[in-house]
Amino acid sequence: MEVQRTCIFFFLNLVTFLLPSFVESCTCPPSTQSFEMNFCLADYSYKGTIVDVVSDEGTGYAHYDVIVSEVFHGMGVVDAESRIEVTTSLSGSECGMPGLQKGIYLFQGKGSPKEVSSCNVVKLFSELSPAIRVGLISGDYSRTRAYFYDNMRPVTAIPEVTMEETTRASPLRDMEYNY
Repeated sequence: MEVQRTCIFFFLNLVTFLLPSFVESCTCPPSTQSFEMNFCLADYSYKGTIVDVVSDEGTGYAHYDVIVSEVFHGMGVVDAESRIEVTTSLSGSECGMPGLQKGIYLFQGKGSPKEVSSCNVVKLFSELSPAIRVGLISGDYSRTRAYFYDNMRPVTAIPEVTMEETTRASPLRDMEYNY
């Protein structure tokens, strides 16, 4: 009985020692994505290029950095800034989208500031793809961060992403990334 207990103890110690290195060797960093996409918010349509993929720490979901190349309002391209305030904060039970925070988010667009709830944002983006559900967009004039909740391919690595500085003057600059 004592020998059996010793063997079990030794085996558990061995597993505890080898498991971290095994998990690390099986964890691959996500590949960089670069492709065109179209997305919309309220009556604004955006066209951008996905350039980086990063995981949301602790959630297993992924978000992508998007460089916005064109912004459409109705049938025309517009340049003026628009501010959209997300008025609700989501938990795991709300809208089925964990981790979204309320705050002020800046967009390329046209028109007066609009208030939309995070639930509405989720609904607006839910038709993009059955595999990708978008939570919210935040960012500045030159680069926009779009959160894509990809249940088909969870991301485990968290590479560092540096947000690009915009050279464009902005009266709302101090409010950027106000989570």
